[in-house]
Amino acid sequence: MKKEAKATHTWQENADAINDFAKGKTIAQLEAATKELDGKTKKSDITDVVSGATFADTDGYLKSIIDAAKLAK
Repeated sequence: MKKEAKATHTWQENADAINDFAKGKTIAQLEAATKELDGKTKKSDITDVVSGATFADTDGYLKSIIDAAKLAK
């Protein structure tokens, strides 16, 4: 990822950051975070919302967590 996508964190570090961010949050809180991420593409803007995450698709990962949480209800 570092070579091809110029990633500053490993996939695991990003996944852990997203997981840690989502833990203990309600669906509504996660949905609010995805709204904050809408349109953000700069890594610094993304990490302002989800500390430690630099995935360009952090929003998509959070939306997947939201979808799974809604299914689990």
